[in-house]
Amino acid sequence: MQPPERKNIFDALLITFIFLLICWAVFLIDSQLGGDLRKWGLRPRSVQGLWGIATVHFLHKDLGHIINNTWAFLVLNTYLFFFYRGIAFKVLPRLLLFSGILLWLWGRPAIHIGASVAIYGIAVFLFFSGTFRKSLPLMAVSALVLFSYGSMFWGMFPIQPEMSWEGHLSGAATGLALAYLYRQEGPQRKKYNWEIEEEIEATKEIEPESAMEDFNAIEVEYQELKTEKEHREQRHHNSSESDQQIIYHYKEESKKKPPTSEG
Repeated sequence: MQPPERKNIFDALLITFIFLLICWAVFLIDSQLGGDLRKWGLRPRSVQGLWGIATVHFLHKDLGHIINNTWAFLVLNTYLFFFYRGIAFKVLPRLLLFSGILLWLWGRPAIHIGASVAIYGIAVFLFFSGTFRKSLPLMAVSALVLFSYGSMFWGMFPIQPEMSWEGHLSGAATGLALAYLYRQEGPQRKKYNWEIEEEIEATKEIEPESAMEDFNAIEVEYQELKTEKEHREQRHHNSSESDQQIIYHYKEESKKKPPTSEG
């Protein structure tokens, strides 16, 4: 039985390795074909470019391009699956899908390729997830991401014409949306003892009022039942007196002679 930390690292590296293995396999095949696979990249607002929503993350221009993306994805995706293991399997597929869709909707007319779309999404998710949760360990991860990859911020602006800044911005926007969407899931901030004690004290202050309300409700119900019982007993008493009166008259009338019928 592996310790939880070691298992988390193993899972994080395994998922990251599978993704990068696909990227490198596609790159090597594309290199042998002379770059023919790049035409299957994402082409915004093109029916043929719809395939690119699925393929954009696995196609790369040259060796330098894929090496840079490999290192960044290796680090950031490992962070994602180690620190957010409970929701990482939800976040990554949605990030790959919706960042591609967003890029297809508004990107400039060109062929967009590269795993940097996903890399920007993961980096932004890691940064804002720690911020939203206000957890010190996760905020430390956010600070680490900001310190290590803060320069990526400029990649979301049209500074270099050959760079798909729209893809970077699409990934970042998707990462931000997912960080907010899943802010209540996964690891949460641990409460300090003094916070727990304050909640207990607040509960104690509320309990007497709640108990008094319950007591008042029970008392009202008891009075209603008591009143209804008294009315029922009164009706029964009146009915008993009425029956006795009828019996009394019957006895009096029984002493008289029977009526005579005239023919």
